[in-house]
Amino acid sequence: MVDAQQSSSHARRHKTSMACNYCRVKKIKCDGAHPCANCKDHGMSCAFAATRRRHTATTNASARADEILRLRDRLSRVESRLPVAGQPPAAFVHTFSANMDPLPPATSVPGTNEGRQASHHIVLQSPEASPVPQVSPSVPVIERNASGLDNVGKRLHVEAEEALSLPNASDSWPTILSPLCNNNYDICAGSNVPNEMNPILTPSATLNTEPHEDDGSCICPPEEEPTFEYHGPGSFLDICSRAGVEWVTEKCGDSSFRAMTQKLTTDISHRLKLPSSAFAREREPDPDETMAWKYTQAYFNGDPYASYGLIGRDRFEARLRVHYSPQDNPSCSESDSDWYALRNVVFACGSRSLLTASSTSLSQEQFLQSRSWSYFLNALSVHNEMMFCHSSLSTIEALAAMTFYVEGVACPSLDFMLCLDAMKLALSKGFHRKPPRAWNLAPHVIRSRSTLWWAIYSFERVNAFRSGRPLAICDEEITCQLPSEVWVDATPAVQLLTSATRLSRLLGEVTRRYTQLRLRKPTLQEVSEILADFCSQRDTLWNELPAYVSQNKRLPTGAEKQQVLYQHYTHFGVLMRIHSILIHPWNAISINLQPEERDRYAALKAESTSICIEAVRTFIRDLPQLDIDVSSPKWLVFLYPLMALVHLFTHIVQYPYSPTVSSDIALMHVIGGHFNFLEYAISDMTWPFVREIANLTRRYVHKANKEVTSIVRSDNGHQPIADTRRFDNYESQAPFDDILNQLDLESEEWGTIFGWPDLELPPSL
Repeated sequence: MVDAQQSSSHARRHKTSMACNYCRVKKIKCDGAHPCANCKDHGMSCAFAATRRRHTATTNASARADEILRLRDRLSRVESRLPVAGQPPAAFVHTFSANMDPLPPATSVPGTNEGRQASHHIVLQSPEASPVPQVSPSVPVIERNASGLDNVGKRLHVEAEEALSLPNASDSWPTILSPLCNNNYDICAGSNVPNEMNPILTPSATLNTEPHEDDGSCICPPEEEPTFEYHGPGSFLDICSRAGVEWVTEKCGDSSFRAMTQKLTTDISHRLKLPSSAFAREREPDPDETMAWKYTQAYFNGDPYASYGLIGRDRFEARLRVHYSPQDNPSCSESDSDWYALRNVVFACGSRSLLTASSTSLSQEQFLQSRSWSYFLNALSVHNEMMFCHSSLSTIEALAAMTFYVEGVACPSLDFMLCLDAMKLALSKGFHRKPPRAWNLAPHVIRSRSTLWWAIYSFERVNAFRSGRPLAICDEEITCQLPSEVWVDATPAVQLLTSATRLSRLLGEVTRRYTQLRLRKPTLQEVSEILADFCSQRDTLWNELPAYVSQNKRLPTGAEKQQVLYQHYTHFGVLMRIHSILIHPWNAISINLQPEERDRYAALKAESTSICIEAVRTFIRDLPQLDIDVSSPKWLVFLYPLMALVHLFTHIVQYPYSPTVSSDIALMHVIGGHFNFLEYAISDMTWPFVREIANLTRRYVHKANKEVTSIVRSDNGHQPIADTRRFDNYESQAPFDDILNQLDLESEEWGTIFGWPDLELPPSL
């Protein structure tokens, strides 16, 4: 037995691993002599390419195990750079131009003329044309080659061998890593070019084969499910789109994610509209005068949105006095729809403030049975009169106040429609334009118009961003003065409203420009310039914020904590939106990438990934500072935390071997704790998706690490060797070409790029 092993080892050591140039071109066996027999027979000059140092097996068991560990790390890095990992052959279809040769077969010898002439264009097939099977996570796999030798190099899925052959590594490698046609890359920003930061490309990263195709977050068409509403690219639900679901399913190898997203979208969709029975309730009568004034004081003194000046306090209180003075109230009747809606929404806000002050935990059902909600339904009952009858400033104030009221987490999400109604009505009154001097408006009227318009505008921009829907108005049409321009002594609330307005304008510009980019294929230079411009604008806006916002100093009188948090959260959302075109594989923008630009693209994507993940971690660490009740806005306690969770989940799935994985999973559970507290504060509101996705992430990482560490086993007892190694920080990994140069790509023994026939492994493998 020992003699047989020694004989086999000796034979392997004398196996010819290099062919001369003539034999390589003719694809015939070379005997390795100088000159070889074939060159002698044909009278050819026998020349050999420069050889590279081959790795020899180590006789010492511990040294051999250490060598395999080192090789395992190197191969893992190669795996992370190969976009073909985990792709089934059915996902590829090759198309050729008239003057292009087809791809050589997988058995072609690297470096031959046939291989070099294979300029080709790899196109991802539509899922309808070729269904994508479920595959396991892209983790190393041990298989055997035809000769029976253990092959560590064949760690990637064997389907990739059938799809591609290996061109010359020095000049043709980019050809097989990204679609190439006429020397131009036509890739998606979420796909792979060979670099240390990019995730492995999967078919679902470019499922939207048509530039205008967009399935939103609906699992089925809205016509088939009335509760579903469209949430487009960049929305907080874009991971629930078909492309997002299939990308996660293929990466994690867990089909349960589809059911998780379906339940999430269903739960959210049911909260987007009112049940028809809501309008069957009788109207709540006006409170007595004492309670009316309590509600009024509670609104103007305690509601964060009231400090922006949405409703003129002096004017409202004067009208309320008239309303409760019978002798002076002949004209104030139920037919006065704008006043009826305005006072009822103030009563609703004030009643909710008093309700939350007296109760630490309140279910959504209890809130919807409260007087606060009844007062809001009173205001909503005259919606048609406000929209289609003669209106005034009070009408717009009422619709704006109703919009901000339903932003409370316990309310159905009617804010999108109400905000658009308020904006359209304001547009019909010319609030978006600077009033001409000929109108001779009083200063307080100009301030009211400015404050009201920009508050509605800011909310509309944020709403469009988080839902992935079109903008309601172009910024070029707006000439209304900013609040800080019409207030002589601006309060902190007015200053923060001005800052929010400028940030919302940037957010709208990002949305508009990215929508345009999706309609065509921009160059890398254009994408880089847009990113740099947007990042510079955001940084400028952040630096212009008051010190108590940007440096977390003590709040001055007149500034609300929620207003400060709005600045932080919206800046976080803008940052995520700016970089989303590079870091979300399922939400990719097609980029026309030149071959020489791949390193620059890699650096750009690496920078975006680093910026976003650090922002997400900082955001999550600040979550425990929040107080939650039924009046807490959705953006504060639900939307942005969910966005942070999705970003963190995506990062871990793409880089499961990063040294920060354990701490990142812990941060996911921090978000889970945040949602647990939300469920405690509003007892009948549950979000199991948050816990399920955290558990899915932990299972995926555990499975990936388990399969990696099981590659190396000890000779005694076949126990896995404890692996304390992890990837080096992906930001500092060696360039892809440097790693390839260390590999013997010229060996004719390579049927594909994934094997080392002469490598010896422990006998247990």
